Amino acid sequence: MPRPSVIPEIKARLESYLDERGIAYQQQINDSRKATLQTTPDGKVNVRALAVAIGLKTTQEKYLYERQELTELVNMAAENQGLLPIGARLGRDTGGKTINCPVQSDILDQLKAIKKELETVKAENTRLRTRIETLTSVPLNQVGVSSRWGFDQIVTVAKIHSTLERGCIFTGVTEDETKVRVKYQGKTILPAVGDCLEIKGQWDSWTNPVGQKMPQVKSKLMKHQVKLT
Repeated sequence: MPRPSVIPEIKARLESYLDERGIAYQQQINDSRKATLQTTPDGKVNVRALAVAIGLKTTQEKYLYERQELTELVNMAAENQGLLPIGARLGRDTGGKTINCPVQSDILDQLKAIKKELETVKAENTRLRTRIETLTSVPLNQVGVSSRWGFDQIVTVAKIHSTLERGCIFTGVTEDETKVRVKYQGKTILPAVGDCLEIKGQWDSWTNPVGQKMPQVKSKLMKHQVKLT
């Protein structure tokens, strides 16, 4: 009998720790905020120290680098605190001084692109949150997870965030060009970027690495649609 995967347990511990560190960071005064995550001298997130903080074995530290769903959690939390993500490298000369090199330039360009994408997602989440509150006439922060309403729309998959043991989490765009995060909990379909899906589910919420509740759709029922061109 195969041994159960340790990834779900590690992910749960990691999410809990990052949420705690994110809240501590947000509670600081804006002008004097310091990263609450473990850092290296050159401003990167310290993965080894992070692994120790959540109680990982030495042999389990590699999962933070190898598993995309874990790496994305760490990198998002690091970016929110102004730290370089996992895998970032700075070029140095023999005297230890930072020098410009194509790799460093590429990394900086990627960081700028990621920051811009995060700002776009944040703006979309704010717009979607306002729209949901208007539909329900109840602010999202005044209701619990049990306060739900229906979702039945055609969604085009834009980005796969992570693959679950049963399903996956992805972001898509509705026919009215609204971005929506979907947590699919089924085995019948493994969506890919560009797929056009009919999704039936319920509105719910998820907590991002800085402790904010964001809307998402939970679904166990979706099917492919023919995308007209």
